[in-house]
Amino acid sequence: VCLRMAKWYGEDLGRADAAQPFYGRIFSLDPQNLPALRQFAGLHRRAEDWTALAQTLLRLSDAARNADEKKEALGELGEVFERRLGQPDEAIVAYRGAVEIDERHLPSLVALERLYAATERGQELAEVVEYKAAALGYYRATLGSGAPDGPALKSLERLYEKAELWQDLVQVLDKQLAQAGSQREQTALLGRLADLFEQRLGRNDKACERLEQVLEIDPSNEPAYASLERLYRLLVRWHDL
Repeated sequence: VCLRMAKWYGEDLGRADAAQPFYGRIFSLDPQNLPALRQFAGLHRRAEDWTALAQTLLRLSDAARNADEKKEALGELGEVFERRLGQPDEAIVAYRGAVEIDERHLPSLVALERLYAATERGQELAEVVEYKAAALGYYRATLGSGAPDGPALKSLERLYEKAELWQDLVQVLDKQLAQAGSQREQTALLGRLADLFEQRLGRNDKACERLEQVLEIDPSNEPAYASLERLYRLLVRWHDL
């Protein structure tokens, strides 16, 4: 009952203050209650209470009953310490915890590479670069072997996006596009690819190509027309307007 009430106040009504006492009751009886910890973390994310979120993610990583949940909690904890709280040393500890569970955890490996380079920790940097290269080799081989199914591609998509490996993400989305079963899926993936090329890779020409493909499939797609017009102007392609 307390968990349902906490969810109702915290998520449905947006009343974090009213939800807190219910979480307090739950944790007084069961400090490692996983459903409550997951909800509690969500409450702090929405409130952008980063210190409280870090504390909850640490508790969640301790309480996690499987390696995947523990790894993801530690990876997010590292991100909160690094990007929200400006505590690189604590971030490194969390990211390393995730890598100890899964040496192919790309988001944590990429983050460790960034942090070690920034702090000039050459020995640790060399080690993590080696781990990252091995992980990328594994995932790229997985992508290149036959035709990965939809769930495998979605997992790779999440992994590359979180690790900010944009060119690898393009390849995954292209694979998904080849397997897309409906025009709606195709146009959504093409729109996502256009955004990726424009915003992450600085390739407005490639973004135009994908938007043009959207219009070949759906000539009435107004957002694609608007984006193309903007990009044509940026590229000074007056003849295409």
